[in-house]
Amino acid sequence: MKDKSFCPAVKDLLPLYGDGALSQETEELISRHLRACGECRALYEKIKGEDINTANESEERMRYQKVAKRIRRRRAGVVGLVVLLCVLIFIITASMFQPAIVSGDCMAPTVRDGEYYIINKWAYKTDVPSRRDILVYEKDGIYHITRVIGLPGECVEMRQGDVYIDGRRYGEYKDYPKDCSLGQTELGNDEYFVLEDNLKASENNEHMIRERDITGKVMVTH
Repeated sequence: MKDKSFCPAVKDLLPLYGDGALSQETEELISRHLRACGECRALYEKIKGEDINTANESEERMRYQKVAKRIRRRRAGVVGLVVLLCVLIFIITASMFQPAIVSGDCMAPTVRDGEYYIINKWAYKTDVPSRRDILVYEKDGIYHITRVIGLPGECVEMRQGDVYIDGRRYGEYKDYPKDCSLGQTELGNDEYFVLEDNLKASENNEHMIRERDITGKVMVTH
């Protein structure tokens, strides 16, 4: 196999020789030739080196593809989580807060006709109305905006525009017309006495409401 005439055939067979795809007899012939021919041996070493580099590159490529795939999965998971959180926030916000528009001037100048306000429908789920709270309640399918004057268990009346709670004049309410008077109202454990800020513009004669009628607390937006 020292004859150089064999070199072209050996060079053509070297890739198959390296892959072990030749017959045992042919492999033995090529092995003897490589021991004798430095040129073919050098070429075979170069082919083996290229195969190793190719294998390493292929392994690196596969490793990179796995990492990239893992990153894409995590990124998709993060995006999905963000979308889910946004949907949950929207649902919770929509269930907690409700925008509304005032119809009439019964609560002027605090909230005037046509102005927007927000109803916090969860405000009284963990708390109870306080004196001077502005709230919305529903009666016979109609929603009213008003202010809390008397609390459960109190006795409320109005004499010539002055509010009396348990027989004592409540000085904070001093802007009602002098021709307005209301008889005593004894409030039960779940009842509230309410008045609009502008009684002259109010068409509502309902001043005692129950806790179950309350829709939520008003958040004035201006």
